[in-house]
Amino acid sequence: MNRPLNYVVLFCFFVCLLSCHTNKKVSDKENSLSSISENLTKKGFKKAVIIKNKGESNCALLVSLTDSKEMLDPIGIDQNNFTNEEKIWLKFTSLRMKNRCKEARPVNVIEIKKRDD
Repeated sequence: MNRPLNYVVLFCFFVCLLSCHTNKKVSDKENSLSSISENLTKKGFKKAVIIKNKGESNCALLVSLTDSKEMLDPIGIDQNNFTNEEKIWLKFTSLRMKNRCKEARPVNVIEIKKRDD
């Protein structure tokens, strides 16, 4: 009687052991996008979206930071190089000058990279 009980306990132990293992794997694309994102963030880039302003403001091109929803006025960028709602990585510094438009603050763009996500 003791021997069948041992088999049952041993069987339950193996079932529990095998059921705790997960087979979830992260795809290479997700892994590569997260490593690119992490790498660019370490280098000082921020996720942003280009917004073409159609109002009567002096700012024809605005940039919205994705994380903080802050609006930026990039100085010295050709607006013809970008489409509306284009996702970018932006590296910038603040400028100490009078605002050209009241909804955004002026920034000097150091570097822009297109985002794939």
